[in-house]
Amino acid sequence: MRVPPGDLRVVVLESRPTHWQRRRYRIVDAVSGLIEGGYVQVGETVTRQPCLDGKAAPVIPSVPALPREG
Repeated sequence: MRVPPGDLRVVVLESRPTHWQRRRYRIVDAVSGLIEGGYVQVGETVTRQPCLDGKAAPVIPSVPALPREG
């Protein structure tokens, strides 16, 4: 199966022990690889459930995002 870049992306949110206050995330494209990676504060995700209400996701990127194709 051949997939064009951008058609299949996976968001990975790693589990951690309960007392850790942040979780590592990665966004990976099946063709081009890692798009973005970083951390998300657990407290932010808990207080903003069940949705983000149109606000930007509360993340701390540690891997720069790739430029988006227009």
